[in-house]
Amino acid sequence: MTEWPSMRCAATATTPLRSRLTSVSLFAARHPRFNVFCSIPPQAFSACRQRIISAILWTDMAKHFDMVAQLKAKIEDEMVLTEGIIITLQKPYLEGLLLHASDISNPLLSFDLSFDWAVRACDEFFQQNKLEEKLGQPPHMPTFAAFDLYNVAKCQVNFIG
Repeated sequence: MTEWPSMRCAATATTPLRSRLTSVSLFAARHPRFNVFCSIPPQAFSACRQRIISAILWTDMAKHFDMVAQLKAKIEDEMVLTEGIIITLQKPYLEGLLLHASDISNPLLSFDLSFDWAVRACDEFFQQNKLEEKLGQPPHMPTFAAFDLYNVAKCQVNFIG
């Protein structure tokens, strides 16, 4: 299903799919016609690039539960709301959080798009488990012992819940 499965395992430091898409996007942005970064001074581009990569890596579901716990802690312990604006979050944290929120919002899409997205994501998890098993590592998502629509539905119920 997935053209470039995200093989995030102990042998891989970061998610290759996300790293590859980031690399391709930043490479394409070098072309004058597509360069949305043309107004950024070259000395500032490195920091901008790092923030983009950092935000994209927030979309890795392996970090989801830690992110939720961090956000809950911030809300309960230190967050101050002024006129509905969160004022204690650092920009890189907020960028990553917003990108992650958009990444996991697929249940809000039309059913056809949401279903296709869910099947692709679950196939990615299943392929990752197979690779981890092949490398002699424990599966990251043990619930994906088999790839079928029942497991996709079960995953979505857990995901949405």
